[in-house]
Amino acid sequence: MLSNQTTLSRNTVSSVEFLGEVTFPTDFSFENTEVGGLSGIVYDAENQVYYSISDDRYQNNPARFYTLEIDLNDGSLDEGDINFEEVTTLLDKNGEPYPEFSLDPEGITLTENNTLFISSEGNANQLIDPFINEYSLSGELLDKLPIPEKFLPPADQTSGIRNNLAFESLTVSPDNSYLYTATENALFQDSPAADIDTESLSRIIKYDLETRQPVQEFVYEVDAIPEIPEPADAFADNGLVELLATDNNGSLIALERSFAVGKGNNIRLYEVKTQGALDVQNSEDLFWEEVGIPFEIDPAVTKELLIDFEADFGITPDNIEGMTFGPKLSDGRQSLIVVSDNNFNETQVTQFIGLALEFDSLPAAQPVLETPYTVDEKDNSEAALTGDSDDPAIWINPENPEQSLVIITLKDGGLATLDLNGEIVEEILPASFGEIRYNNVDLVYDFKLSEETVDLAVASDRQNDTLAIWKIDPETLQLVDVTANNILETIFGVDDGEQTAYGLATYKSPISDNSYAFVTQADSNQFAQLELVDNGLGQVDANLVRTIELPVPTGDAEDSQSEAIVVDQELSFVYLAMENEVGILKFQAEPDAGDNFEVVYNVEDDILVPDLEGLILYYGDNGNGYLIASSQGDSSYGLFERAGNNEFLGQFIIAGNGDIDQINETDGFDITNVALGSAFPNGLFVVHDGANDPLSVVQDEEELENNSTNFKFVPWESVANAFPESLIIDTNSYNPRNPNSSLIGGTFEAETLLGTAENDLFNAGDGNDTVAGGLGDDQIYGSFGDDVLRGDANTRSPGGSEGGNDTLFGGLGNDRLGGKGGNDQLFGGADDDEIWGDDGDDLLRGGLGNDTLTGDDFSGGQGIDTFVLAVGEGTDTITDFELGIDQLALTAGLTFEQLFITTEGSSAVIAVGDETLAILNGVEATSLIDNSDTIFTQI
Repeated sequence: MLSNQTTLSRNTVSSVEFLGEVTFPTDFSFENTEVGGLSGIVYDAENQVYYSISDDRYQNNPARFYTLEIDLNDGSLDEGDINFEEVTTLLDKNGEPYPEFSLDPEGITLTENNTLFISSEGNANQLIDPFINEYSLSGELLDKLPIPEKFLPPADQTSGIRNNLAFESLTVSPDNSYLYTATENALFQDSPAADIDTESLSRIIKYDLETRQPVQEFVYEVDAIPEIPEPADAFADNGLVELLATDNNGSLIALERSFAVGKGNNIRLYEVKTQGALDVQNSEDLFWEEVGIPFEIDPAVTKELLIDFEADFGITPDNIEGMTFGPKLSDGRQSLIVVSDNNFNETQVTQFIGLALEFDSLPAAQPVLETPYTVDEKDNSEAALTGDSDDPAIWINPENPEQSLVIITLKDGGLATLDLNGEIVEEILPASFGEIRYNNVDLVYDFKLSEETVDLAVASDRQNDTLAIWKIDPETLQLVDVTANNILETIFGVDDGEQTAYGLATYKSPISDNSYAFVTQADSNQFAQLELVDNGLGQVDANLVRTIELPVPTGDAEDSQSEAIVVDQELSFVYLAMENEVGILKFQAEPDAGDNFEVVYNVEDDILVPDLEGLILYYGDNGNGYLIASSQGDSSYGLFERAGNNEFLGQFIIAGNGDIDQINETDGFDITNVALGSAFPNGLFVVHDGANDPLSVVQDEEELENNSTNFKFVPWESVANAFPESLIIDTNSYNPRNPNSSLIGGTFEAETLLGTAENDLFNAGDGNDTVAGGLGDDQIYGSFGDDVLRGDANTRSPGGSEGGNDTLFGGLGNDRLGGKGGNDQLFGGADDDEIWGDDGDDLLRGGLGNDTLTGDDFSGGQGIDTFVLAVGEGTDTITDFELGIDQLALTAGLTFEQLFITTEGSSAVIAVGDETLAILNGVEATSLIDNSDTIFTQI
C-alpha cells in the first residue's frame, strides 16, 4: 500500500534573497526582562506569531521565551516590523522557574499539538545533562525525550558533550513525524572540536515523535574555523547552531556560526541532505584508536553552501543562532527569519534578518516490497545473501507473468533469482567467493540454441574480464549454465579484476535478428560489442565485433569509466553514461555503425549529480517512452524522453514506505511495462538500494561504511503518478519477446531509405542519408551525417497525396528537414539545420546550432506553425512567421518577461541577455509585443 506520495517530495533550495534586517540594542527590555540571548525561534502559523527562546540561565531573569509579531506583508523586513508581545517563563517539573545555572536553553520548535520542544545544552563542566523537553505554550513542562547515554557528560570528560557545544539546534519535520537536533561540535569520543585546520564530527539525532525514541544518528562535518583570529592564539570557534527541516524526506537547512577575535562573526547557511547518510546510532565512538584519528564517515550527510551572510549580502552579522520559516510571501516565496544571541554584551545587538527562499521539489515514488538484504562479507552470518548487490534484470515468464523472475548480481557473491514477492528462488556461485565477480546482468529473449528457442541471462564477470551465460528454464525457473567452455578469456585484454568487464546491456537486432552484448570497461574508457552465437555444442559463445573508445577530457582514461548502458531494442540506439565526465552518450547499436555519438545529457548542465550509475528504458508506443538515469550523487533519478532528442523532463526520488526504507546510492535498476499479474498490473521498476536499512556498519581501513544492500520493488504507476502531469502507463505497446521489428535502418554508408504506406520507423545511422517516409505517421531519425529527411515521399504536398503526421529528428550534422503534408513535428538537433514545416499545423525546433526555420514554403501552403525557442541552442532564423496564425513556443522555463525584442532592419530580433534566440524576417518587434498573449505560448 502506498502512502500520500506528495508529502514525501524532496525539496531543494533554488534561490535566496535578502529582505532586510532589524536590530535591538542590548539594553532593550520588555515586561521587566532584558531582551537578549535569543538562540532559537519558531513560527506559529495558526496564531501568526513567533516564539523565541532566550539562553538566559537566570543570570538576569528566569529562563523564558518571547512571543513576537513580525510583519512581512510588504515583502521586506524594516524597522518597526517587529514587536514583542509576551514573555513566558519556563517551569520545571515542580511548576517553578528553573534555578540559576541549571539549564542552558538554546533550541525551540513547535509541534502540530501547539506544544514546544526546547533543548538545553546543559553544562558539561558542572555535570548537568543536556535535555530536550516538551512544554505547553504557557511554559509548563509536559514531557522529556530520552537522551542517549553516549551524549551525557562524565566527570573525566572522555566522552559525551563538550561544554557549551551541545544541543543548539531543534526542528520538526513538516508532517510532525520526526524531530532533529544536533551537537554544535563533536562528542569527546568522536573527534576534536573544530579548529583552524580541523573539521569536527557533529552528530544529528533523529527522533520518532510517535515512539518518542531516537531512531537514527548522522554525522555532520562542521567546517574548520574559517578565519585565523588576531592575535593568532586568541579565541576562535565554529559550530552547528541551528537546523531547519525543509521536507519530510530528510532535507535540512543548517546554520554554522563562527567567531574569531579580531575578525568577528562568520555566518553560513548550508543545505543538508541526510538521505543515505551512514547511521551511526550504534557506534559509541567515531575514533580510530589504533591510528589516533577520527574515522572517515562514508557517507556523512551532504552539505552545500547556500549563502555567506557577509560575503553575499554585504551585512555584518552578529552572533546568529536561531532560524525559522515564516509565512509565505505574496509572491509565493518562503520567508525565513534568523536571529542573533547578543550574549547580553553591550558591544553586540539582537539582530533579526529576513530572507526569501525558493524551492525546487522532486516528486517521490514508493516501493511496496524489498528483497532480503545482502552483506558484502565472505563469512556472512547475519544476512540471507552474501555479496554486494548491484544490478537486476526482470525476466518475463512466457506462460504466466506472475511467475516471472528478478535476476540479481551479487558481485563476489555470484548471482541470485527472486520471485515477485522478493523471495529467493535460486543462488548461483560457481566458484569461491571472490573468484568470480558478476557485476551486471541483462536478458536475451528467443535465442536459437541447439534446435530450441531459449531465453538467456548474460552477466559481466568483472573478476575475469569475460561473460557468464545461462538459459532460463521456464518450467523449473532455474538457470542453467550454457557458457561456452572456450569463451573468450578476456574482453579488454586484461583479467586483473581492474580494467575489466563492468556494465552490460544486450541487444537483439531488428535488422539481422542477431544477438549482442555491450560491455563497458571498469577503470578505463572503452566499451565493446560482442555477438552471442550458438557454438553447436549447446553452449553460447561470444565474438568481439567492435570496440569503441570514449572521450578522455581529463587526460586520464580511468576518469572516463562507465557502467550504465542500455540499448533501445526498437530504435537501435545505445545509451551509455560516463560516471563523472561528459555525460550520457548515444551511439548506433548495429555492429557496422562506427563510433560517432551524440551527447544526450552534458554533465556541465549540473542537473544530475555524479556518479551516473544506471540507465534503463521504459517503452511506450511509436518510439515514445522514457530514458531513466540514476543520479547516484543525490540519490535521485533523471527522466528523459525516449523519443527524438531525449529532452530532459525532470527528476524523482524513491522514498520509504512504512518499514521499507527509502532508496539511496542506486547502481543498477530494471523496468518493464508488461503487466505482471495482480501484484504489478501496470509494470514493475526494480531498483538497487546501495544504503539499505538495516545497516551493517563496518570498518574499511580509515572508513566506517554500510555494506548492507538490497533491491526494492516499485510499481510503475507509483512513478508515473508522482509527477504533476502523469507519465504514460502502457502495458500493451511493447513486449520484450516481440519488439517492434519494422525498423528501416541505415548503415555506415550514405544511402536512400524509402517508407511505405504504413507507420514507419527509420534510423538512418551514419552517413549523409536521404530518407523519405510514406503516407503513414512516420518517425525518422537522421542520426549522424548531413541528412535530407522528408516526412512524405512526394516532393510537394500541394496537388499530391495527403501526408501523414510525421516526427523528424535531424540528430548530428547539417540536416535538411521537410515535413511535407500532415501535422508534423520537426527537430533539427545539433549543428546548423534547415527546416521546412510545409503543409499542416507543424512544430519546428532548431535545436543546437544556427538554424533556418520555414513554416510554409509552398505557394498556397498553409497551417498554424509553432516555432520553439530555447536558451543555449543558437540563433534560429524564421523566414515566414505569419502574424495571427503562427506561434512562438518558449521552453525549459523561459518566459516572455525574460525576452528582449527589438527591430533590426526588416526583422524582429528576440534575445535573452546577450544571446539572440531568433530572427524573424519581415516582422516588426511591436507586432510581437502587442500581440504577445496570442503569439507566445509555453511548452
